[in-house]
Amino acid sequence: MVNRPDSGVEEGLRPNDPLGASRSAVSTAYEIAKAGGDGAKLLKQLPKLGRKQLEKSMDSLEQRALEHEEKIRHPAGVIPAWEQCSPEYQTGLVAK
Repeated sequence: MVNRPDSGVEEGLRPNDPLGASRSAVSTAYEIAKAGGDGAKLLKQLPKLGRKQLEKSMDSLEQRALEHEEKIRHPAGVIPAWEQCSPEYQTGLVAK
């Protein structure tokens, strides 16, 4: 689900988010992109896109975020020998 203005979801927040995404995280990502860091290229391209392209981009980014969250919830599926890693190592990877 993408947070669109007409979705009834407060901007920057996602309902039932087990990873605790918040307005401050969204603001931080925007500030990083605005300063030329990760996402800067996308931020510059967005004003040039039409509504359909924007919605497609939003859906694509949302899908990537969901896939990443799934990897965090179930790291054994993507990290070889996850079960043999120490609890400290496992916690460190998931907390990044």
